[in-house]
Amino acid sequence: MNGEEKGSGAIRGGNAASASGECRRILVVKVGGSLMDKVSSVIETVVAAAQSPDCAFDKIILVPGGGIFADEIRSMNADDETSHWLAVLAMEKFGYLISALGVPAVDGFDDCLRGADGSNGKKLHLLLPYRFMRKYDPLPHSWDITSDSIAAWAASELSDRLSAGDCRVSLLLLKSVDGIMRRDTAAPCGAPASDAARNSETNPPIIPEIIPEICGIREGERFEEVDPFCIPLILKSGIDGYILNARKPDLLTAFILGRNFCGTHIRRYP
Repeated sequence: MNGEEKGSGAIRGGNAASASGECRRILVVKVGGSLMDKVSSVIETVVAAAQSPDCAFDKIILVPGGGIFADEIRSMNADDETSHWLAVLAMEKFGYLISALGVPAVDGFDDCLRGADGSNGKKLHLLLPYRFMRKYDPLPHSWDITSDSIAAWAASELSDRLSAGDCRVSLLLLKSVDGIMRRDTAAPCGAPASDAARNSETNPPIIPEIIPEICGIREGERFEEVDPFCIPLILKSGIDGYILNARKPDLLTAFILGRNFCGTHIRRYP
């Protein structure tokens, strides 16, 4: 079932973005393909926050979405196997655009973790996905898998690699929406929109609102904002996942600096 908090959806970023103590904090940030038209300003915001002395993270690793490059693959109607790997390559295309904005690109976990132990190393990297996805091939080959789940798996893998140390990994999904939305209070969260339409004659329209926290989902439950594998993968891994609207740069800055922000927090109860 869903674990939800009442309220406006404001979540204290410091709950998962505190740099206090000796724990090294690593943030994996998926830059959604829907942000392609704003990518320069989004990356500028991330870079500025990462360079701030108030940054709550020791290392920030960007993972690109697919965007219009993945949409092009969808239009080809190729088989799942072909589409899967072409879609991962579509992420690489967007990744090179991001890298051209001044973010060093790497294609392996060891490279992007250099400096996570406090040694010299760049604070911000872009992780290109094709090489490690080919090497580990961890996810089903289906359009139900998007860059959301690929970023979630990468964050989980990094967390596993660092579990013996004093590092903690969090995942931030940057999108063009404010978070996971509750669209129909008369039906379970994630129910098909058609369920609400059937009741439209007797119930007034429901204005979508942010679900501030998700700690579990029912079998088969889906949300429009992420692919169906993403939230279960985050919950299973035990990492903290967050979704926020990167078209609101103040929210993105607030998160990276460990301040209050508005979005959805996905976490497993202890």
